[in-house]
Amino acid sequence: MANDKLIIIAQKLLEQSRQDKVKWLDTAQEDKFFVAYPGDSVAISSEFAGTPDIPLKFSTSYHKSYRLAIHNDKGMEVESLRILPHELGYSTFEELFNLARRTALKADQILDDLLARLNAGE
Repeated sequence: MANDKLIIIAQKLLEQSRQDKVKWLDTAQEDKFFVAYPGDSVAISSEFAGTPDIPLKFSTSYHKSYRLAIHNDKGMEVESLRILPHELGYSTFEELFNLARRTALKADQILDDLLARLNAGE
């Protein structure tokens, strides 16, 4: 039941992120982003996993998983869901992570600024 709710939360966050209604922020971790609401917060992160006996950098068999975590007002994790490529909801989590990353890192603004500087030099 909790997994179903987390998938719905991810879908709603994705819809709102597409409309630029969610203000994702970065964290100290490179592949983790969050949005805070009054009383709770949501974080999305990604990680690669290699085969159990082979370090990732030497593995040719790896996958990227995504994890959505809900935290209460004290920062304690109350629920989470990790999605692997073969699982239902993977594409939602993947797109949500990419939008959260681009928003938090201000990718569009950086690209626009760079283009403006390059165009000014023509």
